[in-house]
Amino acid sequence: MKNNIQNNKKIKFNIQGLTRLNEDACYKKINNKTILKSGNYSVKSYKNNDCAVPNVENISLKHPSFFYRDGYGWVSNNGCVVDNDSKLRNSRNLTNLNSIHQLKERLHKTTPFLINKDKSIPKETNLLHSESTLLKRPCNTLSGITIDRFIPQIPVLKENIQNPRNLIQEINNKNWIRGGQPSRQYIKTKEYLNKCIN
Repeated sequence: MKNNIQNNKKIKFNIQGLTRLNEDACYKKINNKTILKSGNYSVKSYKNNDCAVPNVENISLKHPSFFYRDGYGWVSNNGCVVDNDSKLRNSRNLTNLNSIHQLKERLHKTTPFLINKDKSIPKETNLLHSESTLLKRPCNTLSGITIDRFIPQIPVLKENIQNPRNLIQEINNKNWIRGGQPSRQYIKTKEYLNKCIN
């Protein structure tokens, strides 16, 4: 009889306790940190407030597809290099007043120079910035003269140039189907007839 008697010691009976993985204290702590990171990312300012942003410029120069902008115009953040900008714009020591020199930029900014042989800068400069030989009509020897280039059409061309048979498919061929001939249907019909005949 003693073996059949249950042990009636008082034990703590936990029911509906917080035992799931997402109720663990360590998990809650890590989860809250993760949520805070995404929130901080959306409100964080990644703008570099240094004057002329040297670190950002170095990163951008190492990677040709990264473009950066430090402020608006040429005066950097909060106008910190406005004096340098004014010196370059207002001084005459860097400007050739006799002629305008325009430097052409690359067609594709991220593509390197792809010519196989060595680059000849004088020849390329003469080719890119060659002298214009265009003579405008007011200064030309033909100013005030009109050259009539009308040539009458030959009869065959005159009769057929606006002939709707040459332009509209439905007039040229009554069996014409818009979108092309149903080639798949032709093949299926041919296969069907071959099977039926044989």
